[in-house]
Amino acid sequence: VEELRRYMKGKHIDTENWSLRYPDPCPQQGSGDDCAIFTCKYMECLACKDTQGFPFSQDDMPTVRYT
Repeated sequence: VEELRRYMKGKHIDTENWSLRYPDPCPQQGSGDDCAIFTCKYMECLACKDTQGFPFSQDDMPTVRYT
């Protein structure tokens, strides 16, 4: 939230009614080489609200990298 406030240049952000949700299970990156691709795929799923079971894993990264 603090990072968002800095980005918004100090504008008031009402976070009182925000709920934190942690997907379960959340996919885990298994190698040190795929962090950017893994993060982009994760954000793509969040943007599409496709978080039920997250349809990807570390094993999919070679395919995701080349598509």
